[in-house]
Amino acid sequence: MVDELNLDSVPAVESVGTRAVAYFRSSLDDEGRSVEVQRDFVRRWAAANGVRIVREFFDSGAATAEDRPGLVELMEEWVARRDDFDAVICFDRSRLGRVVDDGGAELAAVCEENGKTMLLID
Repeated sequence: MVDELNLDSVPAVESVGTRAVAYFRSSLDDEGRSVEVQRDFVRRWAAANGVRIVREFFDSGAATAEDRPGLVELMEEWVARRDDFDAVICFDRSRLGRVVDDGGAELAAVCEENGKTMLLID
């Protein structure tokens, strides 16, 4: 639940910049980590750190990487092609873990190649 998540345990990060996009994913067996819970936590963190979230992407349900249109759009259309934001914020590595076997390395590489910071705020 949102009340169980503690913003005090998440460090402020000055290198994020002032504009970011966010990615949320929930699977069928996520307890207390729904897209809504993740979104609320990330939005509260962003507000507390002066970061404006300019776009949110999400995927729900058990799926393969090919069935994650939110993640595909994030990487191919936003991170790789736009320069009007500085960071990609994700609730935690587990949101990416089933997308790629290496727990988000593909997204991290796309971010690095395009000058974006990838931030996991778990």
